[in-house]
Amino acid sequence: MYSTLPPVLSELITNSYDADATEVKISMSQNTREKTIEIFDNGCGMSMDELNNNFLQIGRNRRETDNEKVTQKYKRKVTGKKGIGKLSMFGICKEVEVESCKDGKINSFVINYDELMSKSADELLELPPKKDNVETKENSYTKIILRQLTRKTSINIQNLSDSILSRLNLFDDNFICKIIGQDQEEVLDADARKKMLLKDMQFEWHIPNDLKTLKIDQNIIDFIREKNINGSIITTNNTLSDDIKGIALYARGKLANNREFYNVKLSNSHAFSYMSGDINVDYLDDSIEDDNISTARNSLIWENDDLVELREVLSEIIKKIGADWREKRREAKEKILREKHQIDTAWYERKFNSQEDKILAKKITDIVISSDLEEGRIKSLLEYVKGAFEFDIFRKYASEISGNENTDAIIKLMQDWQIIEAKEYYRLAIGRIETINKFKEMIKADTKEVGKVDSMHGFLNQFPWILEPRLSSFEDEQGYRQILIKHFCDSALENIQDRRLDFLCKGFGDTLYVLEIKRSQKIIGIEELKQMQEYYEFIKAHINENNSDRSKYRKVKAYIIGKKLKNDSMVRTRLETLEKSDMFFMSYEDMLSQAEQYHRDFINTYEKTYNLTSINISNQES
Repeated sequence: MYSTLPPVLSELITNSYDADATEVKISMSQNTREKTIEIFDNGCGMSMDELNNNFLQIGRNRRETDNEKVTQKYKRKVTGKKGIGKLSMFGICKEVEVESCKDGKINSFVINYDELMSKSADELLELPPKKDNVETKENSYTKIILRQLTRKTSINIQNLSDSILSRLNLFDDNFICKIIGQDQEEVLDADARKKMLLKDMQFEWHIPNDLKTLKIDQNIIDFIREKNINGSIITTNNTLSDDIKGIALYARGKLANNREFYNVKLSNSHAFSYMSGDINVDYLDDSIEDDNISTARNSLIWENDDLVELREVLSEIIKKIGADWREKRREAKEKILREKHQIDTAWYERKFNSQEDKILAKKITDIVISSDLEEGRIKSLLEYVKGAFEFDIFRKYASEISGNENTDAIIKLMQDWQIIEAKEYYRLAIGRIETINKFKEMIKADTKEVGKVDSMHGFLNQFPWILEPRLSSFEDEQGYRQILIKHFCDSALENIQDRRLDFLCKGFGDTLYVLEIKRSQKIIGIEELKQMQEYYEFIKAHINENNSDRSKYRKVKAYIIGKKLKNDSMVRTRLETLEKSDMFFMSYEDMLSQAEQYHRDFINTYEKTYNLTSINISNQES
């Protein structure tokens, strides 16, 4: 149990604490001839009788035999209980010299481990005093020297100091420890402990003061207050090393349970890579009879019935802090992304009318913001999410993965999706090229705007992405089309030779698209533009007058589609004016060109990036 320095020196430091010392000095001699460790404290010291009857008596429970629960001078809670900690010294050395001064007299003796073990079970070990009541004017003290160390390698003072600070939580203004090496000195006090544990702190929760803000059940709060459990849990900006990750429990300032998360499922949250804390559970070590802490002081005896409730309480608090951490960390990162990178982190509020879509988009956005990715990567991934939500298939995918609270897994799934999506778009683009080729033939043949499936109306109704290649999930709005046809009868077009009306009304996001379709050889003049304006204004007025329509659509865009504009300055001027109010002319040639170019570029880019040809795709499918 005591084969390394930190637990051994921690036992000796707590002995000094129980002796009402205010300072402990641990000096390391690491010369090539012999390594020694000297532990010196300015505590109350021990007389010859106390050395014999108290220090050398193994298994003596000071709290029981002397009825001492607190120290005489500083009223500290006595940490020693089982009376076997002194044996720990022989875990790291073969010879121990003990020297103590009390009431102006110095006494000392030496114990050798090999000599001790050579005696039979019933044979006393005689320890002739090295100093026997030597008169002195010095103040009281105790000095212990460890010789013949079993450790042969050099001692790292900094690492040793950190380990002891992790094991002991009793340093204050009246008690410090100094570890002195050949050319280095480390001071162990309350500030050093905070510096080690809190140097990268981002958030902190105090127990019990912050329990109400965490919405902890009242019965848990009552348990915490009744048992006088207190301490704090912190999270850091960066992930923690394993040695300080988790929540440690202390009883009377000594480690009672190593850092852990008390049955909380670690895969459920990324928070636990950043979480550390110290909680004092003194009540577990108050009883003389009950034994709740293992001899090695590294774990509680969880099989005891009284500790079942404690573990459940700790588990609930840690889970609540994990959830609160996610929200706090997200808010902090969101602020940086907004202020430093000018990222719209609430884009979904303006993007969607559907509350369901807003909730889902917010959840995915929050997951990305809360991730461990660097800010530039978060920015690009958010832009990707914003664009991907345009597609129904991604919204369905996002809905499926949003139930997973593991941030790393979600980010991995989204990165996987980007590859899956790119392959799907590749297949989609090839299919669309074939559709575009068919469209090209229809333009050449001057296909009629209305009629059967092979009309321009039928084609654009089935493939509206021809108009806007980036949009794929247009919603059909037959109701608006019928309103237009009903309101604008043929008599309204008495000055126009082609009196047949044909509209497509398609919705996307918060925009209603009104498309007036002409034959592919139709030249658009001033009268056709005026008529498009009437359609636009009529639809916009209709939406403004109807609450349900207004809540669904905020914008209207109108297009008139034909061969080209009439070569007339009045026509061009009129179109420029209309375009300022979202009314446009689109030629079949331009429509064809932009759709073809968009999808050609996509295929070329994908193939360069992933070195994937249509042959590779076929092979994968087969």
